Amino acid sequence: DNPFKIAADEPAFVRQLASTLKEQRIEVGDLLITKGEVGEAMFFITAGEADVLTDLDDASPLAKLGENDFCGEEALLLEAPRNAYVRASGDAALSVLALNKADLLLVLHGHPALADVILAPIAQRETKRAKFEARIERMEAYVRGVPADSPFSIAVDEPAFVRQLASTLRERSLEVGDLLITKGEVGQEMYFITGGE
Repeated sequence: DNPFKIAADEPAFVRQLASTLKEQRIEVGDLLITKGEVGEAMFFITAGEADVLTDLDDASPLAKLGENDFCGEEALLLEAPRNAYVRASGDAALSVLALNKADLLLVLHGHPALADVILAPIAQRETKRAKFEARIERMEAYVRGVPADSPFSIAVDEPAFVRQLASTLRERSLEVGDLLITKGEVGQEMYFITGGE
């Protein structure tokens, strides 16, 4: 749902908020947020899609954002550098409404219910980010620790490639007797066995 819906029945507040928002358009492939930069604004997505990335070469995004999602508030509220990239994706340009830090603080102070809507996802995203990083670390450890006859051994001394590869791998666990591959099916993946037979 639109995060501003909670304040829709307060015309004065809506008008005040509308006067602070600035429209921006980001072409597909361009960055809305750059990791490491100082945050000057947060963004509400009105159209299009965006990927949240830990690194620009990650094959899988940390999260995907779309209409009615918002991002960029953490850097403003925690007074910390941007902790991820946000890049426009999909088939059409990304349209956002930007809210600068000073106006955000006024919004949070003036409308506690809307403040709750904006603040709640921070903890959720931190949990998802921690799980994502933990998975990447496990995959990197696997790639770096492969034996000399492994197909990955040739690339273990290339950190950027190792991380990129690690971001594409997915863990699966099967019980004894379960099928990993079924004869006659169209193949969608290949598998590297890390344990078991």
